[in-house]
Amino acid sequence: MQRYRKFKQSRLVSMLWNGFAMTESWRTANQQGYLGDYALADADNDGTSELAMAVKFKHKGFIDKPRSSIVIFDMR
Repeated sequence: MQRYRKFKQSRLVSMLWNGFAMTESWRTANQQGYLGDYALADADNDGTSELAMAVKFKHKGFIDKPRSSIVIFDMR
């Protein structure tokens, strides 16, 4: 149990190299859950790419059922 980690918040940060150091170009809003995966794809079939994130909001417990969702951000 020493290495057990439970992540309760997540966000995605885009970094750019400016020739000297890494600088932040944008970040998503904080999500109240674990970020399982993400992809840059045309999620709604409109011809433009969106950022799709798989977020697990609630873990399975003795009484509680797990809850997860796909969160989509426009990349404009």
